[in-house]
Amino acid sequence: MTEPADQAGTLGGASRMASPAVPPGVDMVLGGRYELTERIAGGGMAAVWKAHDQILDRMVAVKVLHDHLAADEGFRERFRREAISAAKLTHPHVVSLYDTGTDGDQVYLVMEFVDGSTLKEMIAQRGRLDPGRAASIGEKVARALDYAHRRGLVHRDVKPANILIGDDGSVKVADFGIAKADENEGDLTKTGTVLGTAAYVAPEQITGDARIDGRADQYGLGCMLYEALTGRQPFKGESAVATAALRLDTQPLPLRNVCPDLPRGLDAIVMRAMSLAPGDRYPATGDLADALAAFADADTASTAALAAGVAGNGRSDRTISLRRPVPETAGTGAADPAPVSQPDTARRRGNRAPAPSPAASSPTPQTVRWLLPAALVVLLAGTLIGFALLNGNGVSPASDGSDPGDVAGGVPAEQPA
Repeated sequence: MTEPADQAGTLGGASRMASPAVPPGVDMVLGGRYELTERIAGGGMAAVWKAHDQILDRMVAVKVLHDHLAADEGFRERFRREAISAAKLTHPHVVSLYDTGTDGDQVYLVMEFVDGSTLKEMIAQRGRLDPGRAASIGEKVARALDYAHRRGLVHRDVKPANILIGDDGSVKVADFGIAKADENEGDLTKTGTVLGTAAYVAPEQITGDARIDGRADQYGLGCMLYEALTGRQPFKGESAVATAALRLDTQPLPLRNVCPDLPRGLDAIVMRAMSLAPGDRYPATGDLADALAAFADADTASTAALAAGVAGNGRSDRTISLRRPVPETAGTGAADPAPVSQPDTARRRGNRAPAPSPAASSPTPQTVRWLLPAALVVLLAGTLIGFALLNGNGVSPASDGSDPGDVAGGVPAEQPA
């Protein structure tokens, strides 16, 4: 089967993409240790193989650079330096880098093998994801990105093809520190200069802003969640260049304009992450993770409460309570290119920083929590009017919604440049 061009760098174990034949010029065993068993992905930069580590007796993913790149000494050195940076990332939601080496003229990286599929494949197979599931995946990705940002590393190519969903439910981000050297069909790249994948690249990456920081990854994550929740990409031009150019001065339609059944709170979170100006996004990706976690927690709690209510009294009455907006944290200005530096504990689930007083909070997207009440109306400090019970699908209908588009047929293919 022909492999999608933007699968280059994907380390997931998608067996249906496998090709057992080893092409001429590629040794079956690299470094006297890694036995290549089947090809699982490939693109303009490298081919990725499932392999057996003969020393540690485990399956790994081996990325083998294409010959024309391996022959470039400058590229090899840059590849080596970036591998060293990526190897320093140890996080449950980051694909681990185990080894790097050369075997004759071949240059390779050895990474954790994730038995599962990419988020891109999941969207193509299932269509739109459930809001709670999408928020949960997004939160884990945001935690991984925040961890990297606080260590001086920006991914620059956050997209569904680089998010691996394991058969065990694990979520991992692939290609840290390597994506910026990638060169794929449909990507706005050249060797050594990466702008990212056209459908997910941040505006500041297109303009060549030298002070790109972690907020560029926030934008890519926002585009990824937009696609996961609506079934279509926020921007789609006639070419990769046109697709990228659309975002320079255009904000995409709110998610609820595409799919009116989506929760308002989640819509607000994603749209803030996709703000045109980096200063209008979350101060740190950990703040985005907190907002997504709050929504996912509320979604889980409401599901359990509704199930308990139906089982207990046969009713499914619901009201809305408003959660305090996730506060912005000091320390990161819009003009500051440095990564946000915060202790690991400040971003862990269950140990979030306490919310400041309302006067100290800046407006942020409000996250909606569903609860099972005994009353039909909530009064907040005498200033909010009562919220009527919502309809049976658990969400409020939008008055300005448009056609949700084709979400059953998967994700539109990325256009080549």
